[in-house]
Amino acid sequence: MEPQRPPSPHGTLNRMTDPLNIDELRREALALDLADRARLARDLPHSLDGLSEAEIEQLWLDEAELERRLADFERDPAAGEPWEIVRERIARRLAQA
Repeated sequence: MEPQRPPSPHGTLNRMTDPLNIDELRREALALDLADRARLARDLPHSLDGLSEAEIEQLWLDEAELERRLADFERDPAAGEPWEIVRERIARRLAQA
């Protein structure tokens, strides 16, 4: 039997072994005390200071595209293609390049 990993003292995620998931990260951030949330809210925008206007605009466009795709899927889940088919199509395109 595999030993149980002790809980992280910094929350439910163990950053050394668990993949970073934005939804889990958001939940953990919102669970921080007020002072830590305020510090995080102050620091996050500054983390984008080194980006060019074009990079920032691309981030917003990418986010809008993801939101559009999610809305399309939620509207009609059957309209999508299975990952196996998409992966094969990508592999064929990469093999031709």
